[in-house]
Amino acid sequence: MSIKRFYKPVFLPIALMAAGLWLFFGSLLGQWAGVALIITGLYLAGRSLIPRIPPEVKDRLTPLVFPALLLGLMISAYHKLLMGRMPWIADHSVHQSKAWILWNKLLPNMHLTGWTHFAGPGGYPAETLYPPFADLYIVLVRALTFGLLSWEATYAVAFFAFLVFYVLTFYYVGNRMGGKVAGFVAGLFAMVDVGAFRQGGFIFTVRWGVWPLTLSVALTLLTLTFLNDYLKEKRSPKWAIIAGSISLLTHPMSLMLILPASFFMAWFYFAHGRKLGDLFWRSVLVFCGACALSAWWLIPFFHYGTEYSAHVSALSGTINNLASGLMDPAPWGSAWSWAAALGILGGVELWRRGSAFAMALIATSAFALLGSTTTFLAGLGLFDLMPMLRHVQFPRFLLFVKATAYLAGGYYVGQVLLKKVTTKNRPSRPWAVTMISLAILSALTLPLLHHLYEKKIKPLSDFPTRPPMRAGLQKIARILQKDAADKGGFFRVVLAGSFGEHRTTGFPLLVDRPFVKFTFVPSDTYKYRSKTAVSHIPNTEQEMKLMNVAYVVSVGPYSLKGITEIAREDGVYLYRFDKYTPRRVHCEGCKAQILSFEDREVSLTLSDLPPQGGWIRLPISPFPRWKAYNNGTPLPIHPYKPTSRITYMGVWAKNGSLTFRYEREWPDWTGDLITLFMLLLLIVPARYSSPALSRIGNRVHKRLSTLWDFVLRRSPHRTRWFTCTALIIGLFAGIFILFSIRSFSSPAQLSLSKAHVTVTSGGTSKACTWFYPQRFLCGEGISYVGLESRLVGGEVRTGIFLHPSRDRKYQLTWKGVLLKKGLTLFAAIDDAANTTRGLPLTITASFDGKPLGIITLRRRGEFRTALFPVTGKSRGTLTINFSSSAAGATNCLILPTAN
Repeated sequence: MSIKRFYKPVFLPIALMAAGLWLFFGSLLGQWAGVALIITGLYLAGRSLIPRIPPEVKDRLTPLVFPALLLGLMISAYHKLLMGRMPWIADHSVHQSKAWILWNKLLPNMHLTGWTHFAGPGGYPAETLYPPFADLYIVLVRALTFGLLSWEATYAVAFFAFLVFYVLTFYYVGNRMGGKVAGFVAGLFAMVDVGAFRQGGFIFTVRWGVWPLTLSVALTLLTLTFLNDYLKEKRSPKWAIIAGSISLLTHPMSLMLILPASFFMAWFYFAHGRKLGDLFWRSVLVFCGACALSAWWLIPFFHYGTEYSAHVSALSGTINNLASGLMDPAPWGSAWSWAAALGILGGVELWRRGSAFAMALIATSAFALLGSTTTFLAGLGLFDLMPMLRHVQFPRFLLFVKATAYLAGGYYVGQVLLKKVTTKNRPSRPWAVTMISLAILSALTLPLLHHLYEKKIKPLSDFPTRPPMRAGLQKIARILQKDAADKGGFFRVVLAGSFGEHRTTGFPLLVDRPFVKFTFVPSDTYKYRSKTAVSHIPNTEQEMKLMNVAYVVSVGPYSLKGITEIAREDGVYLYRFDKYTPRRVHCEGCKAQILSFEDREVSLTLSDLPPQGGWIRLPISPFPRWKAYNNGTPLPIHPYKPTSRITYMGVWAKNGSLTFRYEREWPDWTGDLITLFMLLLLIVPARYSSPALSRIGNRVHKRLSTLWDFVLRRSPHRTRWFTCTALIIGLFAGIFILFSIRSFSSPAQLSLSKAHVTVTSGGTSKACTWFYPQRFLCGEGISYVGLESRLVGGEVRTGIFLHPSRDRKYQLTWKGVLLKKGLTLFAAIDDAANTTRGLPLTITASFDGKPLGIITLRRRGEFRTALFPVTGKSRGTLTINFSSSAAGATNCLILPTAN
């Protein structure tokens, strides 16, 4: 066997790498040359050895290289999770405790959703008003590990598996879009994304613990990928339906992403020459199938959610913010400029190449960016058309925008690296170019890798897993158990501390005692349990007695009347409530014997009531599923508010038996039946499942196509009269739509488009320029007057937004205004304003030079509505002036309405 045969593939690369390693430990020039030799040796070894690998081995190993590399980086960053150490920070304890409640309180009774007295001032409908899949997923991990791991370790392993799934989803979708390199880069971008609050990434997912939303985005990407395969007839629709259903059960935001993305995908395939009808009904089949499979939760959620969910609103920025972000490039607040720039370039390239799937992602992301700006939300009047939109947290749509950008950026990098050089422009001596390229790479490779690891990967492991309060909670739990050993009757434990403290939510797992949280409650939207402001928290002795509170546990000292400190351990304090009462039935002048007080049924025996009956009240928060029966006769349940911060339920009953049952209603049974039907379609044997689903879609498509053809295409009654009539109707409809669009603006009668805006600065007044979209430009930056939506006192308000100050005074004028009864003026300072700058602000309204009234705003989040009457009907000029004696600009929102 000749030595020459091994010279190039083995000896030469080893010799080069050995020489390079020897040079590396020398001077700067030696290091430079050493790295160049090592890179050359690795390149020669790979080029020689890779072709020698058997094809079957290569086919098996090659697809695993990039996923294995991503997995290795994930293990390096999140190894603490694999050791069973969960993040003790923000929402993680809340997700853990909710999964614990599902495992210990609901599943033993064969329920996925239901009532529990375990949490809240009066219990809550668990897994009903908040997406349940994150809790089901943690419970699944608990079951797969046979309950052998602690709950902390169970959560840590589940969280790590989610992070790996999220990153590998980007690899899978990116690989489908542009190859393995594109998938690897997209996965790397997703992994090292630092992010910000409500913007995804490490900060939002790990530090804040809001990971179900991120999981939903990954599942949405998979849903659209499988839908794309179905539209191309490469895959059964069931995988898109299953992924879409799970994404809806993880977070309903995916509903507002899958629907438009499905439409765009069908439309872009139509642009490629496919039949729109077939594409449309295939998309409808998948979307409806996903909704049907998740109907068991989705229908009750939409039925009960509007009235019983505690909404926390959040708005995105203005169209100006978005435009400047695209120019920076920083289309989202904390954008990594490289990822954002490559994403924008990749998006342009994908759009130019015409991939229907990629174009659907880009179009959905673009409309999410545009449509969620306060400028468009206010200008289109969407909050008035759909009031539920006031409770949507629009910044969270950036998660999908970023996902599209990472996929597009990966695609762009893959195209640059893998694009072959044409022979026409190829140099005749490529080694000359290689030498310069190698010199540049040799100098930058190691520093770039070091920077990537130190600044992008290593910081990902920076999350607390063993804070002192963790040991303190365990010690306090043992003390509480010992102190409560002889305490009879039902009692709750208060979890207190700072308003943003959520780590104590893990305490009930240690003592198995019902609790009420005296701080903000994330991941739970039940309005009778959630506390969205400090003023909403009960804090009186009467309220503590009503909630059957016996102990208070807090991180740090807690000031509350009627409590006595028992112990303190590692910063965790335990207090006893001195006036605790186990009373759970409130009945004036009667006797009530409790027969049972279970989660889903409460049975009482009443006596000593007057013949006409009396009020019986329970410390249970009202919910429509609760039904009351007095001696077998149904009774209406009424809300009972013993204080402004507590709401319980009561009935007017007579002596005898009184039973409260938590019963399922028509939305629950309807959702169950729809899900069961869809499930039966999906679990039919594989050789029948696709035809079964396809037949449904084809039949619907056929019936509607027949109707369409009869009316417009092949109808035997189609005459010239029919055609002319249709054209006339279409012409009038078009004119009506155009005029409607032209006049569609603010709901106020005083449209901004009809105003004249003047700004006075430095003693000089100038008219502001009317500009798209619905704003007057009075300079650069925030020097504009336009229609916007802002948060005021936590509520979404829409109106004319401007930024007056001592040195910048505004005047808004409307001519020819008809005032019949007077002027209603709403004015506010939004929640994002500075606490002192530009305040107090004086707003003066006058009509034809005669004063109507004055509104003075003195603090952030304040709003006032005033009616300025006039005598007699009159038409004239309305003027509104803004002035402030304080330095700096403030954020003012006004909405004038002529009455």
